[in-house]
Amino acid sequence: MTKRPSQLVIKWKTYQWGCLLFRSGTGRALIPTLIFLIAIFFAVPSTHAEATNSEATTSSTNKLAKPDASMLVAEIAPEIAPVTEADNNQLSSQVAETIAPLMSVKLKLGWNNYHGPSLPGQPDSATGGQVQMAIPFSVFNQPNLMRVTTPFQFDGRGDDGFSRVTVFDLLAFSESWGRWGVGPVMSVDTTGQAADRFVLGPAVGVSWNVSKKLKLGLLSQNVFWSNTSRSFLQPIIGYQLGNGWALSSGDLQFTYDWEKGRWINVPIGFQISKVIKLGQRQPISFGLSQQYNLLNTTGQKGYSISFSVTFLFPTLGHHE
Repeated sequence: MTKRPSQLVIKWKTYQWGCLLFRSGTGRALIPTLIFLIAIFFAVPSTHAEATNSEATTSSTNKLAKPDASMLVAEIAPEIAPVTEADNNQLSSQVAETIAPLMSVKLKLGWNNYHGPSLPGQPDSATGGQVQMAIPFSVFNQPNLMRVTTPFQFDGRGDDGFSRVTVFDLLAFSESWGRWGVGPVMSVDTTGQAADRFVLGPAVGVSWNVSKKLKLGLLSQNVFWSNTSRSFLQPIIGYQLGNGWALSSGDLQFTYDWEKGRWINVPIGFQISKVIKLGQRQPISFGLSQQYNLLNTTGQKGYSISFSVTFLFPTLGHHE
């Protein structure tokens, strides 16, 4: 017995995305690409048993039924339930929570300037963004959350194009007060300009449900190698405004360099986001974020503003 067509379509489309990602210039980041392709087969499990039971149950009632076009469309269409306003609020809460078990694909575009005086022959600002994929899955009934982040630059100081690719995989644990996770994080440099091409370390995240509307937490990622020793701290602050709107800390990330013994990025800012649905089925989150680095270090980012579009897939993978 074959798998449901919708499951095959999802896996085939994901395979195509992975191939495009590999050929688009991030092919140098082979490991994250392979991890993404493998994880999707955990996130979209086989439904052989369910399909068999379902067909056995309905065969007797539909034995004499004459197939028509509507039955064919229902059979091959992706099984995505309509999204309600309550779902939008729940999804909005998960979008603001970095370690929530929600499958998503995010595209962010932004602009920033630099601290310090102008440099001869160097631009005073930059445009770029990042692609981020969050993939929840289970291994031996243990929930995991993998996130792949690929930043890129259109123009600015340094090389244009894709740069360092970061992947973390957290073993996720849900508690009555919230959730927490622990696992490895690794980063691969694709520019050849970093002190270390590959770095690895531990990551840990925690999120606390203060109330139905407020979540607080922290994600800590730490990478080490021969010439690299840095910690990245991302606060989790999300407040639900209702009707799919949320105010959060967004992608704020504090960076401490243990080799230099000092902070190199201390941002303040916020993000306003809204979850809507396309065609009553596909949820999408739009976000507008702005940040300012309090450390006036020459060459570091100063003020930045970005816009993001996140496609959400709550019916795929391990979710709550």
